[in-house]
Amino acid sequence: MNKKRRRFTVSAEVTVEVTDEAAVRKAALDKVAATTFDADVDRSPEDVRSDEKAAI
Repeated sequence: MNKKRRRFTVSAEVTVEVTDEAAVRKAALDKVAATTFDADVDRSPEDVRSDEKAAI
């Protein structure tokens, strides 16, 4: 039996209730700390990381 695979694009809007804001913030900061950022033309990886932390 030759089954043809189908692919679909799914878009969703999700609303979540954050019950522990400090834990979510810490998890986001930990993720940024563990991410490797590439240098941009006018910004170093450290500058990009700093901007990402500030956005949290």
